[in-house]
Amino acid sequence: MRMSSTLETSSDSTALKIDLALGFFLYVILFISAVISFVKYIFTNAIEKECKFCSPTVEKIFHWFLIVFAYVRAVWFVGLFLEDDDNVFFIINRLALVLFITTITSILFWWANRYHSKNLGSKQEYNNTIFYTFIITNISFYTFEILLLVIVLLTDDEYDNRTDNPFYSTDIISTSLVYCLIAFAFIFYGFFLFIKESSGGIKDRNRFRSVAKIVLTSCILSLCFLCRIVALSYRPIFDSYLPDLLYYSLSYFIPEIIPSFLMIFFIHNITQENIENRNFINAIYAEEEENKDNKTKKFSFESPYDDFDSSKEELPFVDISLYSDSDTDY
Repeated sequence: MRMSSTLETSSDSTALKIDLALGFFLYVILFISAVISFVKYIFTNAIEKECKFCSPTVEKIFHWFLIVFAYVRAVWFVGLFLEDDDNVFFIINRLALVLFITTITSILFWWANRYHSKNLGSKQEYNNTIFYTFIITNISFYTFEILLLVIVLLTDDEYDNRTDNPFYSTDIISTSLVYCLIAFAFIFYGFFLFIKESSGGIKDRNRFRSVAKIVLTSCILSLCFLCRIVALSYRPIFDSYLPDLLYYSLSYFIPEIIPSFLMIFFIHNITQENIENRNFINAIYAEEEENKDNKTKKFSFESPYDDFDSSKEELPFVDISLYSDSDTDY
């Protein structure tokens, strides 16, 4: 934590508190936006009769973790502003970190589920594979972070400052490596999809545009995560601190808030496209059914006297003898 190193003068303290207040305000906005986005997603899909509140879709997992993450991060900024217990808010900071990792990795697995399930085996088997891979990946990261957190807290008393603790530096470097892997995964996956779609020629322009959006989003997310890598690696490498606003911007505002809002927009954009596609298909089926009904009516037997009103007219006389093949008189 940077509090002890930055609170040197009264002006520095005031500037720091302004930065922390800004951080709190931004994460409160993110929290409110995530709640509104989740409610909108639930109601939009409920109308389509496809969404139950507790059914664990990737979109809902993303929203659940994003809401909790934004709340925890806002609480952390309150703790920094009040200069409260260092250990408590160190734990809260690490909790926010792992929650955000889950939020972001859910997007990767959502893309994999969306663009590859129909090509690799049965859809249900592939969905199960994606789900269990997602769970195992996050459990492994949570376990690793908890172990490092416990070690850092247990060894803190041996050092005058937490930044002198080699396990704390290990934690920072490992976090940087995790974000480096995530940034690489987004870039690799985005360009993998792009090459895959363009190798056989552009057959479906709508799908190609969707993949192009993923490539662009992947590049933006990767740049955001690289900002965090630079900020977290700066102190261990150069043994000095970045200016407060620059540090919080590179470590938190840019790599957490921008990707979160981008993913909210991306999910709702895809959801709206799915609804429009379903409505279009339903309209085609309805038109086909209507055409079938019209054909059935066209070829059905109609009596020439179906519309005859006996109260107004008399039936025309028809001499049946004219149509008889017999010479017999009746």
